[in-house]
Amino acid sequence: MQPPATEMPRRAMFDFFATLPSAAYLYAMLGSVLLSALLYVTGKRHAALFVGEWVPTILLTGLFYKLLRPSGEEVPERIREAFHTAGR
Repeated sequence: MQPPATEMPRRAMFDFFATLPSAAYLYAMLGSVLLSALLYVTGKRHAALFVGEWVPTILLTGLFYKLLRPSGEEVPERIREAFHTAGR
């Protein structure tokens, strides 16, 4: 059975975000900050403010995705042991 039509765009969005590494969000935020600073220095103040507002949006998108679908990254052994002993 095929998912409803409203479910397909959501699934496509999550599939796209699944291909992005965690560092991509960091680089996108840094790029946004640098672009905003460059625009501000060149006198394009409104454009600089607009681009500067991308930073929290990118950060929240990355955090939201990571909360919904945690990655399969390896957890260091000491952290795993701490969670295991705290759960007793």
